[in-house]
Amino acid sequence: MKRSTPIPAILALLVTSPCNTAAAQGPRAAGQTFVYEITVSHNIKADFSSLPASMQGQVAAQEARGNKTPIVYVLTATADHVNPDGSAHAHVGFTNSLEGNLRGADQSVFARFNQFGAAFGADGRLIPQYDPKMPPATDSRGMTPEQIQNTKAGQMSDILADFNIFAAGCAKRGQIRIGDAWHVASRDQYGMSRTYDFAATAIMGSVAAVTLKGAFASSTGTNSVDAAGSYDIARHLIVDLHVVESFKNVPAGGPSSSGTTTTDYRLKE
Repeated sequence: MKRSTPIPAILALLVTSPCNTAAAQGPRAAGQTFVYEITVSHNIKADFSSLPASMQGQVAAQEARGNKTPIVYVLTATADHVNPDGSAHAHVGFTNSLEGNLRGADQSVFARFNQFGAAFGADGRLIPQYDPKMPPATDSRGMTPEQIQNTKAGQMSDILADFNIFAAGCAKRGQIRIGDAWHVASRDQYGMSRTYDFAATAIMGSVAAVTLKGAFASSTGTNSVDAAGSYDIARHLIVDLHVVESFKNVPAGGPSSSGTTTTDYRLKE
């Protein structure tokens, strides 16, 4: 794992202070649909020498395939209830290119499970409704539809983590101006601090070009975030975002790993 701290806890603390009044009145309407294309690419190298020799080749081959093939998600969020503060509840459905390229697969089955509810913040965050305490399957019948959808929501929570940090940080600034630089600090439930550095590099109309950087360390490794994107101040939406996460993990008793994960988010009008 490239992160040592649960992301939902960081996000909850990241946005404990209220956004400004303008950002709290985002232009959302019931029935409105937002579509994001998300491309995830990995370049990861792990040391499998601690694994049994019979497993090393298979695991290394899986790693190579994962590094070779980017995954493209198309996420569609439809607001079904809008709150007075501009936030909304949304129904989210998504596709991903790995499932779409499976020959002979019934895509309607994937569509049935690749959906969940989410909170759509007035600041542009999209937070899947994920219950980490939902019990796993315990019998031969496997997971229930609810458990599968909850698992999908958890996976998408991780994919959207940097997206949500960027949206929250931009909204907290309010009226962004060229040359602005600000910091967003948070602390998780384990007492580990997180500080993200934001800077505005350009403004075009209501859209601000913003960079985000952060570097963190824990007992099991380090990771850093280097991102640049466009945030629509008027609509309180991320227009596009490019994120590179670099990490090095040395877990006790497990294989060490290092590398980068690159994620591109693009709002499709």
